[in-house]
Amino acid sequence: MKKILYFLLAGIILTAVIWACEKNAVERKSQDPSNHGPSTKLTSRENGTCLDTTCCALVGTGITRQVKVPGYEPCEAIVTFDLYTCTNCNDTLSRYVFNNISVVLNDDSCTVLKNRWDSLHTATNYNLENSEMDAFYKAAIEKVEIDVVTTLSGSSVFRNLYPCSGYHYLFHTEYYSAMCYVWCVTDYPSATPPYTALTKLICGDICCVKSTLWCWNGSALEKHPGTPHTYGSTCGDSYSGCPGGGRTVGTDCDSHPCE
Repeated sequence: MKKILYFLLAGIILTAVIWACEKNAVERKSQDPSNHGPSTKLTSRENGTCLDTTCCALVGTGITRQVKVPGYEPCEAIVTFDLYTCTNCNDTLSRYVFNNISVVLNDDSCTVLKNRWDSLHTATNYNLENSEMDAFYKAAIEKVEIDVVTTLSGSSVFRNLYPCSGYHYLFHTEYYSAMCYVWCVTDYPSATPPYTALTKLICGDICCVKSTLWCWNGSALEKHPGTPHTYGSTCGDSYSGCPGGGRTVGTDCDSHPCE
């Protein structure tokens, strides 16, 4: 019975991913560089150095979601990522993995936040600017996680496979992010809509893995944050240039917190 439920859920996931990819293709067409809009060609995405794809399948690359970031309303972020579905290596779906993530601010809705960061930069308060960009990046990714799993939990198949009672199965989401980097901020004011790209200029092999557990309690989706883990050991000094003539937030390549 559980295998039947799993295959039904896999079909739902595949349909959702195909829809997301088709929707994303339309979005990317409208945001093509010739239209002066956001494009993955203009910003580097972050490919996790410690990505573990054991028993995983890549089901979508360059998937894009535009979200209102909690705590930063009305600011909207455009989050681009690759998505893997993974099993427990025994035919049971166990987790989604988000990797190769980028975050772009929609300037039309993020004027207050952008002006604040510009002011911090002018005052050379790089420590606070860094920490605020880290917090925004984290909040944007977590909003995408919530939205994706909330859509999935609308299925009775998901609810039957992942009940909170007994915790026999739990559904996980994971995302991988570098910890050694310098933020690069690049403005595209003539784009339609105008946007600001946040790019990590990576300079070491230390990365952070964040895991969240999800289950259905009978009436709602429950979220249980796991403990973040770090992998790798080295922060370097050299990093690539800032694309698009952007600015770096300071010049020191330090290890950012895994939280």
